[in-house]
Amino acid sequence: PRHRRTRSHTGETLENDALEDGYLTIGRSGRNAKEAWGTIRNLFDKKKSKGTGWDVYNATSIGDDKLLAKLLDRPTAAEDVNFAKPTSKNTPLHKAAKYGYSVCAFLLIFADCDVNPLNKEGETPLHLATKANHVDMVQFLMQHGANPNIIDTSLGFSPIHFAARNGSSRCLEAIIEVIEEYRSRRNQKQESKVEVIDIDVNLRSKEGQTALHLCSIDRGAFRKNNSVIAEELIRIGADVNAVDSTGATPLHTASYYGAWEISNILIQNGASKTQTDFKGKIPLDVCMSELSLHVNLGSVERKLLQSRLVTLLRPSPMTSGDAKLRFGKALTQKELHSAPLVSKKPQQDRSSLVSTSDSVQVPQRQRGHSRNKSMPSYGSFDDIERETEETKETKETKETKE
Repeated sequence: PRHRRTRSHTGETLENDALEDGYLTIGRSGRNAKEAWGTIRNLFDKKKSKGTGWDVYNATSIGDDKLLAKLLDRPTAAEDVNFAKPTSKNTPLHKAAKYGYSVCAFLLIFADCDVNPLNKEGETPLHLATKANHVDMVQFLMQHGANPNIIDTSLGFSPIHFAARNGSSRCLEAIIEVIEEYRSRRNQKQESKVEVIDIDVNLRSKEGQTALHLCSIDRGAFRKNNSVIAEELIRIGADVNAVDSTGATPLHTASYYGAWEISNILIQNGASKTQTDFKGKIPLDVCMSELSLHVNLGSVERKLLQSRLVTLLRPSPMTSGDAKLRFGKALTQKELHSAPLVSKKPQQDRSSLVSTSDSVQVPQRQRGHSRNKSMPSYGSFDDIERETEETKETKETKETKE
């Protein structure tokens, strides 16, 4: 039909000619153009009901705040703002949050829409805004009562989980900033128009993962953001030794992915190097198994990163508390020195992990007898194992003499 043809030189459609007041301009294509045309058709079709909510939904979907403002002047606006699409159960606020339409979100909330509606996946608008990394939208929703502790039905993720998984450090900071501002007002007994819900930083997903587990996964491009997220989560009370459904702690996860910086942050904040997962592995075991894979694949950069992580994860001499956790009983001082640092399992030939022609160089602390005093000494994994055995024998000899 003639009225659906497109003006190629402007990208506008002839439907605009029908709107003499000029409050809507369609310069879109694909799904948004289809939704826009559906909105206009309903507006001018006298047989269509004006109170279905589709108009509000479609106007929000294309981000036309002027059209939305006109639609919200209708008597049925109170019902229309909470209209949910039958298939996805998304509301207009879901669409505004997903695409970052801040003015539309303001109009909907000003019209008293529900701030925490659930779609088919159990996601709130705050979930969608966090997934899309719309920082201003996240802050706006939190200021108007969005709940950061609701978990979806597909993954069991809260908005905090999505922020940690996607490396959205600014979204996490926006959520925390609003909560801390509300706490400050509450402590000073100042009134607030909206009650801001406090955050549960240790919520578990369907796989038992906390947000700290998810930010411990090394995703390359998000590496710097993940470090910021980890520090923020720990600052507000994240459990560094929380276990998931496999018994893995965040340090196990970071060790598996070779995330040295995250591992360092976790260890500095009390993460246990000797806590075992349900397979009896400590973080060092996990790291060594992954190192074997990277050595065989010839990934030089990954080998160096993983080898650096090995030195960080190597447990210090076992304490009585560690021994009780590891062996289920208290050990004598002599038994503590002879206790294995890693899980007891069939010994693997370490030489098979690193070939003599392409040995992995592991940074070690500067020693006085270094061949080159201006450079730190380096050694292979065999050197580290030999040094560990010599240290252990020296301690046992000293103890025997005493």
